[in-house]
Amino acid sequence: MKKELDYFRIGNTYGGNQDWFKDFMMKIGGCAALTACDSCIYFDTYQGTALYPFDRQ
Repeated sequence: MKKELDYFRIGNTYGGNQDWFKDFMMKIGGCAALTACDSCIYFDTYQGTALYPFDRQ
């Protein structure tokens, strides 16, 4: 049986994208920061936490 988590979309993509960062170093090495933000947005959206301090829309 296949189980998948509900996930949020930003525009037409699932979660964020490192290519959206303006800083070169974040583009090549910002995967941890992006994953942390995506995780906080996910927990706020589906688990009712208040971890992401910015507008999720």
